[in-house]
Amino acid sequence: MNQDAWLNDRINRFHECEIESGSDLFLLEAIVQKDEPAFTQLYRRYCISIFNYLLRIVRDKDAAEDLLQEVYLAVWNGAKNFRKEASVKTWMYQIAHNQAVSWLRKNRQSVEVGEHIVGMLK
Repeated sequence: MNQDAWLNDRINRFHECEIESGSDLFLLEAIVQKDEPAFTQLYRRYCISIFNYLLRIVRDKDAAEDLLQEVYLAVWNGAKNFRKEASVKTWMYQIAHNQAVSWLRKNRQSVEVGEHIVGMLK
């Protein structure tokens, strides 16, 4: 391996380590630049907890999976609009909440809505 290839390899590994340990805000700023490894890291960091949150609201596994993809699509496309008024995590959960409420409104007849969910729609 020549010196330039070695240096490029080290820079790439450093970048990957920086992303792995980066803050949510650092990751989101990288996503604005369409950095896919940063997006993957942010996805891994929150996908399970956001999926579980969506599942508790919509009570439909397939719908929660679809909504999770919609949430991350909104994060990818909307990263540049993040205003830093809340944490990145809170912003993502707000996106998830809005997606779930929209889904519930569209599927109102086919979903048995519990009392705690009704309160969330108000």
